Amino acid sequence: MDDHLVVWRDSPAAVIGVVVDPADDRPRWVHLTLALRDDPKLTSVFVEATALFEDDAQVASLLASVRATTVNRYVPFGIGSRA
Repeated sequence: MDDHLVVWRDSPAAVIGVVVDPADDRPRWVHLTLALRDDPKLTSVFVEATALFEDDAQVASLLASVRATTVNRYVPFGIGSRA
């Protein structure tokens, strides 16, 4: 598992985890790369109840966090943006 954590933390592209809460059967996301960069010794990750895919604002939050941590030289200009 340690090898995976290093790969996820150091990845030039964001690694996102998606889980489904069995209590409400709704998928939620967590930014694994960012979480591991904040705390490289993580053994578990808290998933926010509001990290849903249900409206544009929630998806925009996910995309913003991915753009903020993705190394630009690996992503062609304009992907996922209106620029």
